Amino acid sequence: YQHLLAAWVLLLLTAFVPGWSPELQLIAAREGANEVSVVARWPGIGLALFTNGHNMSGTTRGSQRYMRAMAHLPLLMLEHPRRALVICFGVGNTVHATSLHPVERIDVAELSPDVLALSPHFADANQHVLEDPRVTAFVNDGRQHLRMSQPGSYDLITLEPPPIAFAGVGALYSREFYALAKSRLTPNG
Repeated sequence: YQHLLAAWVLLLLTAFVPGWSPELQLIAAREGANEVSVVARWPGIGLALFTNGHNMSGTTRGSQRYMRAMAHLPLLMLEHPRRALVICFGVGNTVHATSLHPVERIDVAELSPDVLALSPHFADANQHVLEDPRVTAFVNDGRQHLRMSQPGSYDLITLEPPPIAFAGVGALYSREFYALAKSRLTPNG
């Protein structure tokens, strides 16, 4: 069954996704309730995570620098950060960067269980960060996760959501979302 799914996904990607070329090698594919998630390799460049045909994240040097900075920069500005929330796991670059700091707890809110299941393919970049005892992954919408959290829960909240054109993502770009996130930060968060 998985071989048929992989062949079908590769055929669709080659035919319909702009920029997808035969040079990309399909490594893994998972079909979820709302998306098809694909791990692909650009020979000599790195791995990429595609969700519904959109390149979400990857292991290229540029992707790693960008995503890691989303944790390193704010955490270096905080004195004794204890708890962090990373919304949208991707390939785990930001979560791994967070784990390099002396935080006590790292929560991850990821909408897709398939994205989390594909994380071992990116182990060279994320160092199996989901196995870190400080990390707890929640299969949950980031906004809902914040609503379920107490005020002052986190010293850091960081996210890199999919583009606003994706269904349901617009809420993560709203003033209401950022007000909610601010309310869940500690006073110096």
